[in-house]
Amino acid sequence: MNEISQKERLLKFLRHLGVGQNRFSKQAGISSGNIAHWRNGVIPPKSLEKIRMAYPELNVNWLLTGEGEMVKNDDSNPKGDELNTVFPVSGDFKQEICRLQEILLIKDKEIVELKQRIEELKDDKTTLKHYIDTLEDALQMLKEKTSPAHAIDVIAG
Repeated sequence: MNEISQKERLLKFLRHLGVGQNRFSKQAGISSGNIAHWRNGVIPPKSLEKIRMAYPELNVNWLLTGEGEMVKNDDSNPKGDELNTVFPVSGDFKQEICRLQEILLIKDKEIVELKQRIEELKDDKTTLKHYIDTLEDALQMLKEKTSPAHAIDVIAG
């Protein structure tokens, strides 16, 4: 199954609004160069927050996962409705809950990316350790070939 990337979903949202990439870049405060470097179509957490601020109507859960509706509407928040059955919740409180849920999604994504980066760094560490060991072995061999007695013989000719 070929899943649509976050970047592709964002482009779909922008087409829906009739917003070009240059206008989006200015509105969200994200440089075009930055957008071009989103690896594997994954939007970094800092950029997600800027997008959320610039386009509050965008359903960030849809952007991240492809689940739910692309654009928020008042009826698209079942968790807020569930809260209302327990005790009355104002619209502002519901919005704050949604905002916090979006922040949690972003932080969860950031944690996953950091865990991946840690694994990459562990691999880099292993590779560097191998290179250091190889260089130390080569240095030791050079020291053995140029012992002081050998150096005196070379100088004495």
